[in-house]
Amino acid sequence: MHTIALIIGAALAAGDAGGAGVRDLPVGWRVLDGDTVEAPAPAAPDGPLLHWRLRGYDTPEAGGRAKCEAERAAAERATLLLDALIRSAQRVELRTETAQCMWGRPCATLVIDGVPAAQLLIGAGLARPMGPREKRRSWCAP
Repeated sequence: MHTIALIIGAALAAGDAGGAGVRDLPVGWRVLDGDTVEAPAPAAPDGPLLHWRLRGYDTPEAGGRAKCEAERAAAERATLLLDALIRSAQRVELRTETAQCMWGRPCATLVIDGVPAAQLLIGAGLARPMGPREKRRSWCAP
């Protein structure tokens, strides 16, 4: 396992995003949705950006992949929360794995100020626990 551990004050782009304790994302990072981030590989921080599937949880699908408006709205909230958690953190760790997750994406565990992102998003009601071989469940009412 490799880890990108960012002490945010040292690893972020210069400047404040406008609010107290709110910063820019780490250089090269982008939150794609509630359970996927784009970031460089730990072994090649200057290399290509990868889409990391975050382990341990599942969030609603966004955009055209959403099966209903409630799922689309929940996906937006999950994405915004993950982005805000990373921006306000003092330490962000992307603990990467050599195995690939579903859909061929690389896997990682995201830890924000010592707490797994899975725990934070599940606790906020915007994610569900999900093991490596579990099938996704619908976010839409039957």
